[in-house]
Amino acid sequence: MSTSDALVLFDVGAGQAQGSRERQEDRYRIVLPEKFPAKTNDNIAFFAIYDGHGSGVVADHASKNLHNLLAQRPELQRGDYAAAMRAALAEEDRLLLDNFMRESVEPAVSGSTVAVCLINLTTGELVVSNLGDSHVILAERDPKTEFPYHIRRLTEAHKPEVPSEQARIKEAGGMVEKRNGITRLGQPKEGEGPRARGGRGPAAFPSEHKSLW
Repeated sequence: MSTSDALVLFDVGAGQAQGSRERQEDRYRIVLPEKFPAKTNDNIAFFAIYDGHGSGVVADHASKNLHNLLAQRPELQRGDYAAAMRAALAEEDRLLLDNFMRESVEPAVSGSTVAVCLINLTTGELVVSNLGDSHVILAERDPKTEFPYHIRRLTEAHKPEVPSEQARIKEAGGMVEKRNGITRLGQPKEGEGPRARGGRGPAAFPSEHKSLW
């Protein structure tokens, strides 16, 4: 990191709790500027969490690939981080579907959320993106109050019971149903779903991106 950077990264950390599950289904990825794979003069850091469901297969795949896909995007080189994030997430979704369609004989029951924080330390720009109900939280120092930090949640959960999210899911070819009183993504009928549409899944286009400062 350069002393001329707008932001200074003092420290980072991560932790996981498996709980009562047999296996750890969640993943995280921290890529500091010196390890970020994009060829750029700016110092960029990448942070992401992946909340796996059904198994750790999707979370594991995404945690190993998403930051590399993002670094390869031409939009990133132009500084259009929101467009780069959308494209990288859509590409990861396509790669996952291709893998499942090529290698799986049984229906895939694995999935994952993602919450990403991309920081350009050189310019002082923070971009967040999420799919699902994982979140990015920002803590800001506020010297005018007795509390050391002002806490803000920068992301909004994508839940199928929300009308706008339900409409987005159906528009992308998915379906919504209630199981045990809980609104969930449903199983497409024969002739519907990603296979029938040539591999395009309902999560192919993330809907939440925010850029601060």
